[in-house]
Amino acid sequence: MIEIKMIAEFRVKADQTEAFKELLGSALVDTRSFKGCRREDIYEDSEKPVFYALSDWD
Repeated sequence: MIEIKMIAEFRVKADQTEAFKELLGSALVDTRSFKGCRREDIYEDSEKPVFYALSDWD
């Protein structure tokens, strides 16, 4: 079985971080329910407006 790992970086304007978090919150519910999605985690950089998505897929 092939396992796919993905890392995505999202650079957000500083004044848009809260809106981006809301968007992610609703999108993650759908993404995590997709067939083959084993994990979808989001991390926020503590020093700059950057988010990272780490995904594992079958």
